[in-house]
Amino acid sequence: MYLEKRNDLDRFEKQILQAATEQCGLRRAERVLVGLSGGADSVALLRALIACGFDVVASHCNFGLRGDESRRDELFCRELCEKLGVTLHVREFDVEARRRESGESVEMACRSLRYDWWTELRPAVGARVLAVAHHLEDNVETFFLNLFRGSGLRGLKAMMPRSGFTVRPMLGVTRADIEAYLLRIGQPFIVDSSNLSTDYRRNLLRLELLPAIERLMPGALAGVDRSIGCLQDNYRLYEHFCSLMPNDDIDVAALAATYSDAAPAALFEMLRPLGFNRSQAADIVRSALGWGDAQASGRIFKSQTGETLQLHEGRLIPCSPEPQELFVEARSLTDIPNLSVTLLTPDEFRATPRRRDTLYLDAAALDTPALWTLRSWRKADRLAPFGMKGTKLVSDIFADASIPVASRHTVPLLFRNDTLLWVAPLRASRHFPVTPTTTLIARISLRE
Repeated sequence: MYLEKRNDLDRFEKQILQAATEQCGLRRAERVLVGLSGGADSVALLRALIACGFDVVASHCNFGLRGDESRRDELFCRELCEKLGVTLHVREFDVEARRRESGESVEMACRSLRYDWWTELRPAVGARVLAVAHHLEDNVETFFLNLFRGSGLRGLKAMMPRSGFTVRPMLGVTRADIEAYLLRIGQPFIVDSSNLSTDYRRNLLRLELLPAIERLMPGALAGVDRSIGCLQDNYRLYEHFCSLMPNDDIDVAALAATYSDAAPAALFEMLRPLGFNRSQAADIVRSALGWGDAQASGRIFKSQTGETLQLHEGRLIPCSPEPQELFVEARSLTDIPNLSVTLLTPDEFRATPRRRDTLYLDAAALDTPALWTLRSWRKADRLAPFGMKGTKLVSDIFADASIPVASRHTVPLLFRNDTLLWVAPLRASRHFPVTPTTTLIARISLRE
């Protein structure tokens, strides 16, 4: 591979080297996959990384959206990489097929296609990172786009120098810096005509709005860039604190006591990976604290990605969105595969330590024909509890044991004919009890 490696780096190249090593965490001489379009930004990035001593592999996406221009761009990239001795990988994409499948806009379809390919290509070529050519103005545009959409800290921080395997060494340089560098080294580049159209929101910002702001308030864009830097520092701190928060079985009441008015924001960050939005997080906090008309314990919350959580006594608990009902029937108790049945003599019974998750019955219950059923709870189910008179709703037994509504379907109920004998493993009935006159005992437990 040809390496344009010099001791006297151009000032632009020095700036890129500093950003690549200090902000992006790269090491010189390691392999970098570069996204190369043929435009000024990506060409400058490619030339600067080579000059700085990085082992560069290039990639070019041909979306075929501009006919002859798309073919011209590919040919330019091929000739440039051949001249520089850089390996180039090229792929053509069917953007319309992607749009029909996903419903994305042209811009989003192109972005998805290229990043999907890069995710596959990067490890295949042995590159540690993917380098893309976003510069200062790109980041300012991203800031304003997110601001106008309505965004929090995550959006207003714009693009970071490093996000996973993607690095952006040129975020600190302007388009003018880039073009001046290419002029100094005598490197041509191509111009994408679609970048001159104001049909796209980003281009509208780039070509009209931001230049107008800079004319009215000289230095404004540099000020916005400094603000983005501050927001990125705040975001790093924010991420650190979020990483210390629990992500399972969240005590929302305690969270509210700790973070006060910021509790919805804290909860949102904890639930965001599950697909919950800010308004849902605020609603959960209101429900947990019983504010206004918000329903409290037992409420179910579903995210856009299908995750389901239930609020139970101030805690947020994961639950199955579509419970699977248990139902097993047999003419013999020993034919129910979910149960283990052992017969004990009175002496063995007395010598056996009692277990809370085990039911002990007079084995006479097994002597006469009966229909045995192990199934999930239904709302009208009642048990005649051992040691008590009358009956009790199984739902009340669940409430006494603090079993969340969303988890109650997982508790098996054992019936003999229509008589409930056991809410496993919470309570046993008073039917077929073990007494001093019992001659044989059935020990019944749930199989693991």
